[in-house]
Amino acid sequence: MISFLFPALLAGLAAIAVPIIIHFFYRRQLKVVPISTLRFLKIADETLPRQPIWKHWLLLVLRCLLVALLVFFLAKPYFASGAAAAKKPLHRVVLLDRSLSMTVRDAEKSSFETARKIAADLTRGVRYQDTITPIVFDQNPVPLAEAHGSDHPRVDAAFRGAKTRVSITSPQHALRAALRFCNEPSPRPSRNEVIVLTDLRAADVPEWVDGAEVIRDAKDLSRVVVVNCGVDSKPNFAVTSTRLVPLVSSSAASHALAITVSCSVAQPFEKKVEVAVNDQPPTVVTLRAENGTSASAEVPLPSAVGGLWRGSVRLLEEDPLAEDNQRFFCFKPSRSDRIFLVDGAPSNIRSLSETYYLGVALGTLPEERALDVTVGPLDKLPWDGLDKLGTILFANVAKFSADESAKLGAFVRGGGNVIFTLGDQIDPASYNRVLRAGRPDDVFPSSLGAIHGDPGKRLELFFLGEVDPGFDGFNLGDGTDLDAFRQVRFFAYYELEKPDANSIVIARFNTGHPAVLAKDVGDGHVYLFASSVAAVWNDFPLRPTYLPFWRNFLSYLAHLGAPPRQFRVGETARLHRSARDANGEKLFALGPDKLKLVPIVTKDSVLVPNVERPGLYRIVDAGGTERDPGFAVNVPARESQTAPATPEDLARLKGAGYEVIGAADASAIEKLTRAAGQDAVPLAAWVALLAVVAAAGEWVYANHLSREGNE
Repeated sequence: MISFLFPALLAGLAAIAVPIIIHFFYRRQLKVVPISTLRFLKIADETLPRQPIWKHWLLLVLRCLLVALLVFFLAKPYFASGAAAAKKPLHRVVLLDRSLSMTVRDAEKSSFETARKIAADLTRGVRYQDTITPIVFDQNPVPLAEAHGSDHPRVDAAFRGAKTRVSITSPQHALRAALRFCNEPSPRPSRNEVIVLTDLRAADVPEWVDGAEVIRDAKDLSRVVVVNCGVDSKPNFAVTSTRLVPLVSSSAASHALAITVSCSVAQPFEKKVEVAVNDQPPTVVTLRAENGTSASAEVPLPSAVGGLWRGSVRLLEEDPLAEDNQRFFCFKPSRSDRIFLVDGAPSNIRSLSETYYLGVALGTLPEERALDVTVGPLDKLPWDGLDKLGTILFANVAKFSADESAKLGAFVRGGGNVIFTLGDQIDPASYNRVLRAGRPDDVFPSSLGAIHGDPGKRLELFFLGEVDPGFDGFNLGDGTDLDAFRQVRFFAYYELEKPDANSIVIARFNTGHPAVLAKDVGDGHVYLFASSVAAVWNDFPLRPTYLPFWRNFLSYLAHLGAPPRQFRVGETARLHRSARDANGEKLFALGPDKLKLVPIVTKDSVLVPNVERPGLYRIVDAGGTERDPGFAVNVPARESQTAPATPEDLARLKGAGYEVIGAADASAIEKLTRAAGQDAVPLAAWVALLAVVAAAGEWVYANHLSREGNE
């Protein structure tokens, strides 16, 4: 049976109408040139000599045949018999992991070399009528060649030229890319197959399991195969954490560097690390782990001008991954990093606790964004030391005294942030009397009115209506739609009456009443939530948007005064511009080995997109003068966890819908890489030959008829 790789191009057969139209509507006419000396001769017949009509029909057939053959050639015909003809062509998406952990080697080869060879075999194994989309992935999936490509040798060469990067494995990003290519319009219908080539580490299994929900939305998906290309190697050691911690001892140092060294397997170990800080002579520290997988130590930091510490911690011996043996740091502590959560109604029951879910949200922050969070009742708030805090959140606090209100006002005007959330403990009369004195710089942005709804009976339901998408809490940055927030059910809320003229409504309920108000007071910010932060007046804490909402929002407030200076490879490093750099001069990011990067400079920020190399970076001007202390870039700690997936992990993957095979299983790999069914016989070359013959015949025959007509 004859089929076509691109059947949609057969619509070009309509072009056969062109020679037909020319044949019937175009006639050669004699051009009459009057000559005076011949005007008395007998007028001759001015028509062309008549030729047999079948000769012109033959010429028309040749021209139509030539057009049809050209269309067939572009559509790429092939011959397939039996089951191969009845089965849809295959579109194979091959995902090749190029992250750092793929560089681990055994005595012969690395995980990446194994995976790359299998990827090339998978390309050669597809049939002529099948297509392939080659993708390399880490946290950024990148197609190596044209999607749905049928140029198999080109894809083979692209895979053989692929290289690893110092980056992290991101199953979610890889599967989303595969989903996009499976569902995008294709020149011809086909069934989809996704094959993942990775080292399948235990640390990545949860994300692969979660990603199964993503790829299930692919159209006509026949299977998803994960090939475990991991190799046997020695245990991997890495410096996985460097944190700045305040010292409470009697030593002269105010801060210490908390260092963590981890091992990929649980075993006792003793490792020496070299700590270099602020260009001072390095010191050597020994870390011991009697059992478990990590060891920690705190190293007092020397006094530093401006409170800036930058440097590195390096393991003094090599192991399978050299790139994670050194970790860089750049710290400039600020009060903005410190958050106090005031629990107005402490409870041991999680669903009733005002601050439990908030603590969980902030506990999920990565090390590079970690904040100093304290939780306690109102009487534990250090009223005489508020200037050492960055943000205070009052959760369902009953009331405030006049002295406390005055201290809050001074705190906010001095650059602090205050968040009020309400609930059943609130005394609205006290709030309106103490926090609302009628001045423009009042801390509280509105008066409290009546309660709408009954959280006990829950007979009425309210939802969010208008939402400001620019508000950092709502801007989750992972494709989450605002409708996800509108699904939150509210059982009760306070009506926020008479908002200040300089207040901004961030969100409204479907009743039109404000749900979130924001107000700037001096150099600080105040936010008021009309409902509770616990799962009492609403079910927000039970929704998947709750954790990222509060995590993003509180991180944003914390980093207003002191943005983070710790980033992971592949991220965009963002620093605030200092006033002296706001004159428009050219700035550069000076990295390891004097590598110069050109950042994106905005009105208030310096951004270095997609930083690929670990190390310390500084912001300098064209003359090399430092304009900002810069930032540190590190390998994510998860990439150092090279322990392979356990049998229980493999069972979870199979339960999620994956087919899992090992690269060492020769029979399974051969079955996977060989042609999926009988290969087709391409006919494009034969069609091209016929087209050449038809074109030559048309040209010869047309010239023959032309000569006959001129005789």
